[in-house]
Amino acid sequence: MFEERGTTVSAIIALLVIVAVVVVGAGAYHIMTTGEEGVVEEPIGGPCSYDKFRGECRITSIQKTEESMQQENTIGGPGYEGFEVKFRFTPTEPLNLENVKLNLLADTVENFLDKEHLLLLTNSWYPGPEYLEKYNIEENAVFDCELWLITKGTCSPAIFKFDNIDTSDYFETKNN
Repeated sequence: MFEERGTTVSAIIALLVIVAVVVVGAGAYHIMTTGEEGVVEEPIGGPCSYDKFRGECRITSIQKTEESMQQENTIGGPGYEGFEVKFRFTPTEPLNLENVKLNLLADTVENFLDKEHLLLLTNSWYPGPEYLEKYNIEENAVFDCELWLITKGTCSPAIFKFDNIDTSDYFETKNN
């Protein structure tokens, strides 16, 4: 009887471990919630909403830094030295911040707008020389862009989107 009960308990524990691994593994990217439609898979931190503000992004500096150059030798990295590209956002119209969750920004919106921001690829790599050439990124170049400020959820509080720069373009990546 004890042997049979031990096997049952072991089977239940094994099943619980498998379920926990599946749920935790899925949770790295999504969370399961129950709503009117039943169980729904949603991204962690979301769903999120943003107010979008049109503007211009002026490139203020392009330089190799110790950190940007190190990515060439990073395991799983792009295999090239990158450039630290900084820009400033200038809105084309006054910002209506009524719905923006200002408490998630590290600063006031005015201070945030007055700062230089880093142009990185979507995966946080620095752009390389061929990328800069392809997208005509040079100091004082101006690009149409959009600032997204969070209104709902716990995703990134601020995101910049460039009209003519694809930050998910990894053509320059070398196999390392």
